Order: sequence, then C-alpha cells, then structure tokens
Amino acid sequence: AGQDTAISFDVHSSAGEIELENYLGEPMHLAIIKDDLKQFIHTHPSRKDGHMHTDAGFFAPVAHANGGDAHDAAQGAHGTEFNVVFPEPGVYKAFAQFRPRGANLPPDEALVASFWIEVQVKQPLISAWWWLLLFSAAAMVALSFGVRRYIGSRK
Repeated sequence: AGQDTAISFDVHSSAGEIELENYLGEPMHLAIIKDDLKQFIHTHPSRKDGHMHTDAGFFAPVAHANGGDAHDAAQGAHGTEFNVVFPEPGVYKAFAQFRPRGANLPPDEALVASFWIEVQVKQPLISAWWWLLLFSAAAMVALSFGVRRYIGSRK
C-alpha cells in the first residue's frame, strides 16, 4: 500500500503467448475496485510519464488513473505491465480488459479477466524499536566519550 507496485500480464493460448491489439487506444485496461467500494483505480500499461490522480464521483470518493500517450504503452515479449499505487491496504477486485489479436471479436467487445488482490503494508526491514535501540546505544557511547573528555580536561 502506498508504493508503486508492478503488475504484469501474459496472455497465452495452447500455442503460446498471444499479442494484444489496442482496444479503446490501449492494449489492455485494468480497473481495480476496493471491496468496500471506497477506492477505484483505472490504469493503462506502464509509460514514461507516471500516474495522474483525479477526483471521482459516483460510488468511490477517490479515483486514480494512469495517463499518457498510447504509443508509449509497454507491451512486449514479456507481457503487458502496469504500475499501480494502491492507496491503502485491503482486498481489491481487479478487472483486466483486452483484445487478443485476430480473435474475431466484434469491434466494440473485449475479453475480461477478473481476480482478487490482497494489499498489505510493507513492513520495514528493521522495526522502529530496533532503530530506537541503535540510536540510544550510539547516543550513550557519544555521551560517555564527551563526559570522559570533559573530566580529563578538568584535571
């Protein structure tokens, strides 16, 4: 939560990876909704310009969107990649919308894959308790040198 998170998709058939064609200007759309309906994220494949955040109406108090030029979309031999910032921990339902190249779908239709994502707060490598202990030990060592120097100069 609160950090840039990479999400990558590979679309495969029994013959191997499938190339995607643009649908509504993008090779894939990803809509993510928090289970309490308080967060809505709509994003496109990763680009050079990062994220744009906008206010939302309807049922979610905050919506997050990724903007940029369609020709910068990241799709290659290793699938389609997204960078998403989940605003808070919780359970989110994600919907990936895409059109496989040559799938004979009507022009206004796409396939949708949905799945659940559990977002947690990333724990620091060293807890705050250990930082305080290390700082306290360093402060005691510095203070003892200072006291020793002060006492030595008074003799």
